[in-house]
Amino acid sequence: GGVQPRSGRALGCPVRIQDADGQLDLQTFSLEGWFRAASGSKGWRALFSKGYGTINGRNAYSFALYINDFNEISAWFCTKGANGEIVTHEQKVMGDYSICDGQWHYVSLVVNGAKHMAHLFVDFNQDGSPSWRVQYDLGGELVYNSDEPLVLGGNNLSSWQYCGEIDEVRLSDSIINAADTALKIRSG
Repeated sequence: GGVQPRSGRALGCPVRIQDADGQLDLQTFSLEGWFRAASGSKGWRALFSKGYGTINGRNAYSFALYINDFNEISAWFCTKGANGEIVTHEQKVMGDYSICDGQWHYVSLVVNGAKHMAHLFVDFNQDGSPSWRVQYDLGGELVYNSDEPLVLGGNNLSSWQYCGEIDEVRLSDSIINAADTALKIRSG
């Protein structure tokens, strides 16, 4: 994609990629990586998030993706509604297996700004289909607090920090193809 590499700084997790110019305030993007949550992780843990602020009296993210030990992934999105109002969305999805099992899992969030849709992929089967796929209707364009960083393994509140390993994280300003990604994963 066309997003320029950004340096992050970290002492363990989280990694904050500064975005004072708002270049990472993308309406269409793919954010993917490998995550291995520490065995026995309890409670909510943030994989990644962008932006933080108080909107309509509530804490809100432009987008955030959390996991917990109850086989759940929770996605938060903050979008503009039909009348220009700001709407927060939370989608909780139960899986057939736990992502907090101490094994490596591939996680990808793909946002299509033109269609106001987001797709979440977790791992892939031998036939190239995602082991776990969820689609979200965003209902509008993402709303950003432009100067907030992109945070890997946490959020800007220093709460719900991820405990584990993260590898090969990629951010692109385009939509990735799940089948191509599955082929790359199977081929190592």
